[in-house]
Amino acid sequence: MKVRLTAIILSVFIIAAVFAACGKTDAGEKHIQNLNYEESTEEISNPDQGFYRPVYVKINENGAMYNKGVINSQTQLYHLRCDISAFSAVVNNVADKPLTDEALEGLDALLCYLKENDKNAIVRFAYDPGYNGSADKEPALEVMLGHVESVCSVLNRYVNTVTAIET
Repeated sequence: MKVRLTAIILSVFIIAAVFAACGKTDAGEKHIQNLNYEESTEEISNPDQGFYRPVYVKINENGAMYNKGVINSQTQLYHLRCDISAFSAVVNNVADKPLTDEALEGLDALLCYLKENDKNAIVRFAYDPGYNGSADKEPALEVMLGHVESVCSVLNRYVNTVTAIET
């Protein structure tokens, strides 16, 4: 009983200390935001909202190909439709393959270009050649998991550029 009462008292003190610290800076002063509620037509930076522009990206053993001219000053958010069907035996008629260094470097270069131009991306990978709605083009599960691991090593370098990854 004594232990329980002590725990309750300590909990109350901790909660009170947290509430007392809320809204204070490190120096112990309260921070009050100076908010302006006037209507404005001024452009604001909000890169993860609004309309996006689709960009078809063909990724194969030699790298990533896409129309660089699509990326412009009027659009902030891009939907990268990454076709990685070249790495599936069902599509290439040879074998399931791991992503090559050149393929990953191509993806990296595209994301780097977006980052340098202060753009954001929603990224989607598919084994559908040309994004034409083909089904059942995936490689073996182990190969797909390897692709996920390889792609993550690139995507994790662009956490402020990649808005979302569609799966």
